[in-house]
Amino acid sequence: MLLGACISSFVLLSGCSVSDMKEAVGVGNATRTSNVKLKPIQASQVRIYNRIPAHYKVVGRISADNYSLIGMEHSQKNVISELKKQAASLGANGVLLIHSGLDQTTAEAILVK
Repeated sequence: MLLGACISSFVLLSGCSVSDMKEAVGVGNATRTSNVKLKPIQASQVRIYNRIPAHYKVVGRISADNYSLIGMEHSQKNVISELKKQAASLGANGVLLIHSGLDQTTAEAILVK
C-alpha cells in the first residue's frame, strides 16, 4: 500500500517540468503610492537604476519573493525580472532603491521623465 502511494506520488510529481515550477512559484506584489494612473507597459521597457535619476516620480512600491513555496531560492535574475514585471504593471519605467531582505526583495517603482 505504502509502495503504491510512493510510486503514484513520484509519477505525479515527475510530470511537472522546471518551467512549470518557476511559473507556479514566481510571486511579487505592486502597490500604487501615487494618484497618477498610468497604463501598464512591457517589462522589457523597465530599467534598473543604480543611481538616482535627475527627474523622477515614485509611483509605487514593488516586491518579489526570494524563495518559492517549496523553499527553493530564486536566482537574482528571476527576482529582478519579477521586480520589472511588477513595476511595468504600475506603468513605471524604472526600478530604484532595491533592498534585499531574507524573504523578499523590495524597491520603488518610478517614472523617469
